Amino acid sequence: MAGAGDEAERGYKEFHSLSREWAWQFTILKAKVLYSRGMSDETLKLLASEPNPPLSGDLAVQKKRLEAVAQASSLRLTEAEAVLTGAESICAASAYPACADLVTARGFLEMERGHYIQAQASFERALASARAAGDQFLEATALLNLSWSTNEQTHFDEALDWSNAARKISLAQGYADLSQTALGNMGWAYYRFGDPEKAEGMFTEAKAQADADQQAHDAADAAQEALDNATQARDQLESDGASQDQIDAANQAIAQARANNDAAEAAAQSADDAMNGQ
Repeated sequence: MAGAGDEAERGYKEFHSLSREWAWQFTILKAKVLYSRGMSDETLKLLASEPNPPLSGDLAVQKKRLEAVAQASSLRLTEAEAVLTGAESICAASAYPACADLVTARGFLEMERGHYIQAQASFERALASARAAGDQFLEATALLNLSWSTNEQTHFDEALDWSNAARKISLAQGYADLSQTALGNMGWAYYRFGDPEKAEGMFTEAKAQADADQQAHDAADAAQEALDNATQARDQLESDGASQDQIDAANQAIAQARANNDAAEAAAQSADDAMNGQ
């Protein structure tokens, strides 16, 4: 997700001044990255800081959905309900692509309220929609959410079934984060089911995979930063009228940094593959 954050930041800087629509597209992308890192308050601050928010259309639905789940994550449930209701009102008039995500957001809000049966109904609708659209990522996500809701209802056998189904799709499609979450859900279900030994094995495997994947991606991020810095240094030398020998040396540094970056990216991909059982 660090790569997505860098992409969002670069896109925001490059296209922000072109139009309000471009500015909001990359603001929402940046906000999604923050939310995925558990930074709900920062997500809300970013969404509030961008001027001229969209009042209708797909971008408005995206903004309101993200704001609603961030408010819910911070347990500001009244605010979350108001924002989500606003998004649902927009979608009642026109079916924008982002409207499909509202049913999952509604389920998430109901989970935070402790309304697990209502949440399960929302997640079941999301699952049916994902399968109808042939979207396996959304299908695996809906299955994980169903395992969450049934776990909270103490239906541990159902929770295991949902998690296992999500993990099978995640392994087949290479969804590393979902695969790890499925392992964690299965571990929690086994623990509450009265099998702590099996639960511990699940938790240990999930943590080991996550740690290895994080280390590989941290190394890839550092290698990309080194390549960017080397390129900027060469460009500055050219701008300052440096000698050809200095520029040649800078180009050699760039070549080495690019080779290191390629190797780090390959290692990160290998870690993802290992996490997904490939």
